[in-house]
Amino acid sequence: MVFKILLVAVCFTFAVSAAVDIVQPRIAGGTPVPVEQYPYISAFVYYYPRPDLWVQRCAGTIVSSWHVITSAFCFTGATLPNFRIRGGSTYSMNGGQVVSIREVVKHPQFVETPRENDIAVVILQEIFRLSGSLNIMYLPPKNIIIPNGIPATVVSWGFESEQGPIHNSLMAITLTTVPLEQCQQIYADDADIKINESK
Repeated sequence: MVFKILLVAVCFTFAVSAAVDIVQPRIAGGTPVPVEQYPYISAFVYYYPRPDLWVQRCAGTIVSSWHVITSAFCFTGATLPNFRIRGGSTYSMNGGQVVSIREVVKHPQFVETPRENDIAVVILQEIFRLSGSLNIMYLPPKNIIIPNGIPATVVSWGFESEQGPIHNSLMAITLTTVPLEQCQQIYADDADIKINESK
């Protein structure tokens, strides 16, 4: 039952994120912020045996001590035991609490290409201990309507520029929500992404 509720919440979260104006192919720039300002953010770091390297692969949102929401695409071509999730740190590669993954539940209609319903619930092997720098994001009710034209903050370890390196320090950028139809038009020529209204 808990997983069904989380999947409903995940589907809603994806619909909200699809309505954010992202004209650039990826989010770049932003302003440095401390993790205490967004204590629900987490970094998915991944170990590549060759060349013996840890890198930050994705970001996620902590929704309980046991669950994190992230992109289903994050796990494409990946080996689950090679992941670690870091919470409670401004930095993606050090500090905070680090846990491993027990299971990943992808959206039942997730499609890899074009990317559609790109969301997953991650069940942790160990719990996150909540604190001032690590806390949960409470998801909105199922039927809430997000108006167009309001500010929406995106938080992650994004890129310095379109082709630049990834930030190790947490960044935030404020965008404006747009109608679903406008978002679909923005991505109409991108064969890798399909924007739809989540059900």
